[in-house]
Amino acid sequence: MECIHCYKEVVPARVDAGYNYCMSCAEHVPKVKGIMVWGHKTAGEMQVVSPDQFDEHRKYSPYGKNTGMGSGVHRVTQSATR
Repeated sequence: MECIHCYKEVVPARVDAGYNYCMSCAEHVPKVKGIMVWGHKTAGEMQVVSPDQFDEHRKYSPYGKNTGMGSGVHRVTQSATR
């Protein structure tokens, strides 16, 4: 199989593992990230997005470790120290 980026031969072990690019192109393949999407109260789904889409999502999402909102763990630890 040929690499989808440089068209060199891909090692058969990588093809067996499901990769379609060679080792020299591996550092140039963009990494993906995931965001949790909740259609209802339960059964959240992971949406795979590009790093740019992830950064855009974080701009508008009010939840996260740096906002003080999220799982509620910060409230439990603060009230326990009083």
